[in-house]
Amino acid sequence: ISEGDAIGQLAAAGFSVGTKDKVYSDTIPSGEVKSTDPAADASVRHDVPVNMVISQGPQPITIPDLKGVTEDQAKAQLAAYAMVVAVETGRTVDVNKGEVFKSDPAAGSGSTRTAKITLYVSEGKPLVQVPFFINMKVDDAIAQAKALGLVPDVQPAHIWSSRNTITDQD
Repeated sequence: ISEGDAIGQLAAAGFSVGTKDKVYSDTIPSGEVKSTDPAADASVRHDVPVNMVISQGPQPITIPDLKGVTEDQAKAQLAAYAMVVAVETGRTVDVNKGEVFKSDPAAGSGSTRTAKITLYVSEGKPLVQVPFFINMKVDDAIAQAKALGLVPDVQPAHIWSSRNTITDQD
């Protein structure tokens, strides 16, 4: 029941409102009555004020920086905030495979306990399209491969093949 409705019901029954304390609650929406003292349905005199505890909803939190921790470690940290965790995957060079590279809401931003958060977990480095190197000069092929983040492994060709030219690729 809302605070306003509770005050109206108390007044209609001839009671006055005593103290109104506010507390955070993961389960009771903000503005709703969490409890009363004396409790509902208790038999008391009409001149006894009724104290109320009003929910402020889930407690505000700051999203922790989870970059570089594993998915399981991140979920364990977020369990302390009772957050609803969704996981998306993607590729990045920022962290190792299986580690969180970002979250939504982002690290350092405000949220509340029990809110939804999406973790983005790395599937590894981005995939690249390997160019066709056959008939390229070895030095040019090596430079192009390194520019893409690849680690070229040049093996000597057969003695009858063209020198300093890529003749095979796998």
